[in-house]
Amino acid sequence: MSFASPEPSELRSVELELEDRLAQQAAVVAVGQSAFSAPTSQQVMDVAVLLAAGRLGVDYCGVLELLEDEDALLLRAGCGWREGLVGRAREPAGTDSLSGFTLASDKPVIVLDLRTEHRFIPSSLLRDHSVISAICVPIPGEEGPFGAFGIHARRLRLFTEHDVNFVQSIANILAEVIIRKRAEADQELLAEITRSSDDAIISWSSDGIIMSWNPGAKRLYGHSASEIIGKPVATIIPSDRQGEEWEILDKVLSGQSVEHYETKRLTKEDATIAVSLTVSPLREGDGSIYGASVIAHNISDQKRIRDLEDDRDKREFITNVAHDLRNPLTAIAGLTETLQRSDLPEDDRVHVQEALIRRARQAEVLINDLLNLAHIESSGFKADIKKVEARPVIEAALSLAKPPRGKSVRVDVPSDTFVAGDPTRFGQVIENLLSNAYEYGGTDIVIAARSDGDETELTVEDNGDGVPDEIRPRLFDPFTRGHTDSKGSGLGLSIVKRLVEAFGGLITYEPGRPQGSRFVMRLRSDVDSPHA
Repeated sequence: MSFASPEPSELRSVELELEDRLAQQAAVVAVGQSAFSAPTSQQVMDVAVLLAAGRLGVDYCGVLELLEDEDALLLRAGCGWREGLVGRAREPAGTDSLSGFTLASDKPVIVLDLRTEHRFIPSSLLRDHSVISAICVPIPGEEGPFGAFGIHARRLRLFTEHDVNFVQSIANILAEVIIRKRAEADQELLAEITRSSDDAIISWSSDGIIMSWNPGAKRLYGHSASEIIGKPVATIIPSDRQGEEWEILDKVLSGQSVEHYETKRLTKEDATIAVSLTVSPLREGDGSIYGASVIAHNISDQKRIRDLEDDRDKREFITNVAHDLRNPLTAIAGLTETLQRSDLPEDDRVHVQEALIRRARQAEVLINDLLNLAHIESSGFKADIKKVEARPVIEAALSLAKPPRGKSVRVDVPSDTFVAGDPTRFGQVIENLLSNAYEYGGTDIVIAARSDGDETELTVEDNGDGVPDEIRPRLFDPFTRGHTDSKGSGLGLSIVKRLVEAFGGLITYEPGRPQGSRFVMRLRSDVDSPHA
């Protein structure tokens, strides 16, 4: 058996194809080498377009970056194009251009003849440069494509599978370079922020040892990095807060973050400073947590200002309490002296006794409201949240807080209306809102409700004069009254607000329509529903 020898022309064709593939591989290697030596991704792109165009013998080559905010692609790097277009020329994204169509397809696109192309609309950039044949491939990215890499010829050109693979190989190298350079830039930016930050930025290991210490930490705590790195974080924690770092670490090592945690820390000179901490997990490449990153912000000045404001608020609160108690107590003292007069007529004595009882009850109301407010604001207060049918609680509250003569209350609350709240405290909220409407509102009062999925909106509305504009900003503050001659304690609405918030809800004031006052409560419809 004999075999026919290949024709010399066939051998030459195979040799040329092999040479061409080797030359393409050499070009890919050269692009890869530039990826390691060039300081920026732009320089790697500039090398890539030159090598790809030269190797394939085409007129143009370009890297087009996707600009998502502009819905366009920018000619970021290129060769052969008219001067001034690189860095400025744009193509539409989507199917209005070859590059956009490539990204939408997420695979290489080969164009034999752009003049007969029907898959997309040739862009003006390609038409103006008389492009006929082309290859365009996507440049992948971490969160979507970076853009497209294309080679373009002004003559009819039949590209091979090897040509497509060559172009895609270069695009893949560009993708790796772009991702790596961006990561390096992010790291450098982060390092610069860390170096220049006024806040202390440090890290702890999982066993509580300080691993890093930025200049801001030196300014805040006084220790230099060489003095403190390798020491326990307990070094900067006051003795009365020792062990606090382990509570924080336990949370962080379980994957949680700790934000705006206010505490105290020690300086090198043993001075105590107030700080706000934000602590986040430090993770290995596989996601495992090996320590904590801590940002500490000095809040000593803010803390002093807050303490002064708290002191001022306390003084103002005590002054208001003293003033409000002094009025009925002074009246009680005067009325008691009057009762002691032996010549007081019997009819006058009865009127004085009635006035004495009213003043005593006024003082009792204020004291009870103060005790209620103190209890609600105490750290131990916890509302017993249940799914409550609203109408029976409202009717019970109405039976206790009956409307005075000349006023009426209409309850427009469906029987299947539910709210998440403490039943007793919810009744207290309704009583307070009714008492407020009786004192400041008009003749007609309406309690209404409507449910919308997970939320119930409950309103108490009257047709009075409404709340004066100057009072509205502090309407829910303690001792705010609608009138100076009010007989109430001025604490009712502040108690209402705190109780509604304890239920996970919200209460607001709106002017009535066309007049009056409208208090709107938004509460969860069920214990398991989202917060209102």
